[in-house]
Amino acid sequence: RSFASGHRLLILQALEVGPAGQTELARRTHLTVAAVSRRLNELRRDGLIVRDGDAVSASGGREARWRAAR
Repeated sequence: RSFASGHRLLILQALEVGPAGQTELARRTHLTVAAVSRRLNELRRDGLIVRDGDAVSASGGREARWRAAR
């Protein structure tokens, strides 16, 4: 569980730079996209982040863009 809390903190710190999709957050945090995706679900469920539109994924598709909750 300590990895999870550390990953959550990394993602929240990365969102201080500005809103981003999971692909960009993986780049900012050096985590895998899968790890970011898992933690984003937790952070959303806990009310720490909210959706902020759409972003372009690594494959050129669309993905949710996230920002820290205010």
